[in-house]
Amino acid sequence: MNILVNFAAMYDNDIITQIFDGLGEVPAPWRSYYNIEETDRYIVSTTGYSGFGAMPQWKDGSDIPLDEPEKIYDNVITQEFYGMGFKASRKLVKYGELAKILRWAASLGRSLGQTYGQAHADVLNDAFTTTYASLGTVALASASHGSRGSATRSNINASAALTPANLEVLVVQGMNQTNYAGLNDPVMYNKLITVPSLRRQAVKIFQSEGESGTANNDINTQKGMMSVVIDPFMSDSTTHYFLQSANHGLRSVHGMLPEDDEYMERSSKSRVYTLEADFQVGVEFWEGMAGSQGA
Repeated sequence: MNILVNFAAMYDNDIITQIFDGLGEVPAPWRSYYNIEETDRYIVSTTGYSGFGAMPQWKDGSDIPLDEPEKIYDNVITQEFYGMGFKASRKLVKYGELAKILRWAASLGRSLGQTYGQAHADVLNDAFTTTYASLGTVALASASHGSRGSATRSNINASAALTPANLEVLVVQGMNQTNYAGLNDPVMYNKLITVPSLRRQAVKIFQSEGESGTANNDINTQKGMMSVVIDPFMSDSTTHYFLQSANHGLRSVHGMLPEDDEYMERSSKSRVYTLEADFQVGVEFWEGMAGSQGA
């Protein structure tokens, strides 16, 4: 029995376990407000359509007039590669440093988890800039989303504190939303995404029996209307929150889920451990989101 070979196999397996345990320790709120899709293509193309115009009238005995969808944009998503790794030398293992290597392994998993969390949250952190714009130079949350002719559409409430009244502004705005052709296209928000410092206020608004902050105990018309998602990777601000409908416009495309790998580097007699993932995040359709810009 070759004890050294068996020992190497045992610590290899333990390191892999530590890597994925480290990844599991990271908060993963993006799973609850992103459409996460796996694909076997490096480049993913999607085409957006605005829907049809007004319903045409048809006179008996005449040809039926047809309408064509208004094409908005083509969106090409290219996977981005993320990877990290470390070396575990023969000497480190031989002279009792296995505990240190296992700490490195767990930290490697947490590092990739941090990358996941920050990459997804940054779409909302940058929602008021054009960093993740899909429609020309318009940001995700903007009062200048295009419409047919010179009209614009809005999904923003600028720097408004998280109160029942300010939430109602965004809710009503969503219900009165129109599509690109100017037809009614109401959005019903069912999720609030916000930062840790607003967690208590968000829970009070949607779970209190009476309306939060009122002295006369009015009926809480927003009780149970939305679930609350707290994302610790979002930039903390007392006015930074978003509403989202079930058919939302945030998307994460994964070429693969996190994969581990390890190989022997002969020159240094070290074993190299890596953790890698290919993914891309962004905005596919803005219509299902609304936001309040942080002060």
